[in-house]
Amino acid sequence: TQIVATALGVSGDGVYIYGATETILFRYDTLRGQLTGYNYVSSPTLGPRALSVNRDGTAWIAGWSLRGFDFWN
Repeated sequence: TQIVATALGVSGDGVYIYGATETILFRYDTLRGQLTGYNYVSSPTLGPRALSVNRDGTAWIAGWSLRGFDFWN
């Protein structure tokens, strides 16, 4: 797969980095050095290509989708 567009967001405490591409959602835990990712399909496409994370990384918005920390567990 070729990634041509992505969005990144960092939690306010700097612990989590979240990212979204056309088909992949991912999170990097800076304390543990752990990268977690998932493939996804969105219809309509996930847009706008923007990502925002709250202070402690427990909630984040990618495009029009709100997700919580439990998504990764």
